[in-house]
Amino acid sequence: IPSQTFNVGENVFIDLNEFFNTQEGSHIHYQVSGLPSGITVDSHGIISGLVTQEIVETYTISVTASNGC
Repeated sequence: IPSQTFNVGENVFIDLNEFFNTQEGSHIHYQVSGLPSGITVDSHGIISGLVTQEIVETYTISVTASNGC
């Protein structure tokens, strides 16, 4: 996943499914760590939230994707 930059007041939207492939009909399970407060990942692999002044800095996140097998 390439580096991403967001500014204060911008909405974060990263679709993890764009970076991981699976067999047709399989569901990918994501584990994400290192997200700043207010930024979340949902069960569909979408990282989203609003960048606030309190979270402006550099974050390194870790993503693990599996198909449940």
